[in-house]
Amino acid sequence: MYRRKRPSRDELEEMGKTMSQREIAKKIGVHYNTASNWFGQYGLSRKYASAEQNHVLLSEEAIEFLDGDMLGDGSVERFGSSGRVCLSSKYREYATWYGERLSEFGIEQSGVIAERKSSSVIGDRKIISTGYRYKSRKYFELKQYSDRFYPGGAEKGVPRDIRITPLSLKMWYVGDGTLAPFSKSSQIVLCTDAFSKEDIFFLIDKLQDIGFSARYYACRNRIRINSSSVQDFLDYIGKPTGIIEQCYGYKWKPVLNLNKNGKIRNNSAKLLDSAVREIRKSTLSQSKLAQIHGVGRSTIGRIKHNEAYTDVSNFINNTNVKGGD
Repeated sequence: MYRRKRPSRDELEEMGKTMSQREIAKKIGVHYNTASNWFGQYGLSRKYASAEQNHVLLSEEAIEFLDGDMLGDGSVERFGSSGRVCLSSKYREYATWYGERLSEFGIEQSGVIAERKSSSVIGDRKIISTGYRYKSRKYFELKQYSDRFYPGGAEKGVPRDIRITPLSLKMWYVGDGTLAPFSKSSQIVLCTDAFSKEDIFFLIDKLQDIGFSARYYACRNRIRINSSSVQDFLDYIGKPTGIIEQCYGYKWKPVLNLNKNGKIRNNSAKLLDSAVREIRKSTLSQSKLAQIHGVGRSTIGRIKHNEAYTDVSNFINNTNVKGGD
């Protein structure tokens, strides 16, 4: 009907509602670039129409999975009217499992799991870190999904229809939670550093509605699950299995132990007393200190705030060395 004939603006706009630009070009018998130029000349959007993009039907389980991941380190990159899920992990096995899990929800992987190495020099030491990056294919519905978390643009927030379920909490905990030692007990810390105080208190209310004793950790802008609710929380999200157990099973294990003097000790980091004192005195960043001592940045933070290794004094009181003749 339109072979080699330039359609009117109204005709082109009408076709664009149900056809992609490539389909329009094929129907008329012109090159794709020609059809694309027509859209530009008529002032019509050149963005890929919904019909041209990949589509996925997000089940309730998929939304719970992604909501938990987005509360942690998960992200959805947006490209015009489409989006793709991205994940960075220090474990290739976990990144691979993550992609397989999304595939079960109809979200296919794009390319391969990419290995990324980064290096830094601290003093006379060169630290090399390895990470793995997963990316999904782009889907029209993932852009719509991400709009819940980025309603105003670039700043990430907590949507008021967020799913707080065993699955979403497990994904959040795996991605951005820890079983942390405090003065006399072990508590769960959920990292919410990037969220507003209003969003954090909204999440606390949600956790309290389930029955957990949760409160605001003001100095770190995070959420604490008090020791009285730690086991309830872990029972609620369920035991780790498979790859989660292999990579993150330590998050379900007690991190507190009594040393020979009967004082609480963090046995997950295994730092010498001298290293603890060095960390407390150091002016280096927590990231650099974590790389130097081979522990997590959160462990460095707890040492700095006297919440871990509380039995280690900052001073050596029992040593008095004098010069002699």
